[in-house]
Amino acid sequence: MSQIVFDTGAYDRAGRALVDAGTGLRTEAEAFLGSVSDLSALGTNDLLGGVCQAVYAVALEAVTESASSAADSYEGFGEKLAAAGEVYRELESQQAAAGTGMVA
Repeated sequence: MSQIVFDTGAYDRAGRALVDAGTGLRTEAEAFLGSVSDLSALGTNDLLGGVCQAVYAVALEAVTESASSAADSYEGFGEKLAAAGEVYRELESQQAAAGTGMVA
């Protein structure tokens, strides 16, 4: 029979990893979008260039919003996971104190 063991430090490590992933995603997305956001490359002298610029601008905005939302989610999940680790630590401390009180 196996025992369940809670490692509250694992919550902290996983939470930090998720926050770091969100921050990394945000940084990489901003760098990428900065390198592909020159709409003038599509042309400015004709109707087709103007239409392409409008469509491309909408696509860039969608990618920007999606990457930002995903980064926010990773960071938020990471913060919540770290908070759960803190709750478990506090619970363990309270249970240890209660157990000590029972045998004293």
